Amino acid sequence: MAVNIYANKPFLNQQMASIFQANYTQASRGMAPSTWSATGSTITVDASLNVGTYIDVSLNGTGKSFAVLGAIGQSGANATYQIDMSLCSTPTTITAVSIAQRETTVQGALNQFLLAPSSISNYYLFCASLVSSINAVNALHPTTGYANGKNGVRVFVTSDDGTPIFDSGKCTHVGAQNQITSLVSSATQSSIKQGNTYNNYLTKLGVFIGGRPDLNTTTVTGVDGPVTLSFGVAGGNQINENHHTRPEILGALFKESGIAFCKRYSSTTSSVNFYMAQRLGMSSEDNVGAIRINVPMNLSLV
Repeated sequence: MAVNIYANKPFLNQQMASIFQANYTQASRGMAPSTWSATGSTITVDASLNVGTYIDVSLNGTGKSFAVLGAIGQSGANATYQIDMSLCSTPTTITAVSIAQRETTVQGALNQFLLAPSSISNYYLFCASLVSSINAVNALHPTTGYANGKNGVRVFVTSDDGTPIFDSGKCTHVGAQNQITSLVSSATQSSIKQGNTYNNYLTKLGVFIGGRPDLNTTTVTGVDGPVTLSFGVAGGNQINENHHTRPEILGALFKESGIAFCKRYSSTTSSVNFYMAQRLGMSSEDNVGAIRINVPMNLSLV
């Protein structure tokens, strides 16, 4: 494999700006779709849905809300999607659907989420807008050489304490254009323990964000079932990967410019990568997180 011509500072600077400024639009839908049905953590619909779309439905007269994690398959005009909760044990018709209109930039969606990180709809709006912008960037720069998900531009976002918010490396990717088709990886779709889901995000927090801090514990429920989060003890989970140990993120947090670069080995991609990290916040004293993008050093152009 040749040296990746995209592994340089000007390219990563350009893509960082493109990702932040990218527009995301989601059309509103209100309907009574007799062809929509739900079984477990999947829905089958006669429409095309964006990854991360947040949906309100009426199921047997009961209101439910969920987000689309990714496409599973297509059969004629109908598509099946994986969602972030279990709706029912047997196939059931959905009697009403409401999808809110969304129009934002990635930067706007991120700001909205950081202002209200306990909002599940804000989380998935950010995921949806970011996936759309990442796919657009990688469609313009198709590369190959590694397994899907290890080519092209990868994006990672962390909160102020180093907790992962989003990692495109945990998504499902297809094709030479490295297109994201699901917020979770194909290897973990059944358990959703390593994907970009709100439930997974909650389990990684140092303290829970969806309740009162004077309570000792709180429980959230997702596709993995109930998860108990304990105040002050890393959410009671075992998978909190604090990314403040990464040199490029440390550099971005403490440099006056808020930007840092690094060339190093990635255990996720099993290759040497070139990284750029940018602090979210005016200074290290006003840090609200970081966003990082990276590309492998060696790739073949398609």
